[in-house]
Amino acid sequence: MRTALAWSHLRPTNASLPAEVQVSLRVIPQRVGGIRPAVHLESKSEDRSFTLDVSKEQARQIGRFLYTEIDIVALVKRDEDGFIETGTLTTFEPVTDDDATTAWRDWYAHNAAGWNSIEDVELELGRDRN
Repeated sequence: MRTALAWSHLRPTNASLPAEVQVSLRVIPQRVGGIRPAVHLESKSEDRSFTLDVSKEQARQIGRFLYTEIDIVALVKRDEDGFIETGTLTTFEPVTDDDATTAWRDWYAHNAAGWNSIEDVELELGRDRN
């Protein structure tokens, strides 16, 4: 008679299943859509392109960014060679070409323009050196 212990090596264990991990990647969407909505992506940080499951709403939104860079967060499973095998998109943000100087000036104009009227900033900050 065989015991349950003797048969346990034949059943997969949780340790043998690929772990699902969260990743953040910069990617370029190549295709989006399908009966079961998905997006096919390429990334300079991955050796192979991969496909993630998405909601219908995400598919519509990502469709506007085909062939442009976006930043994503996804839950993925990798195969034994480290390639993304399956996954689900969590969130994404388009990558903008905004110049940092322009962004800083826009922020300053909106949030700190009152400082332009101050003649002595050091004195205003209480840093009188005399």
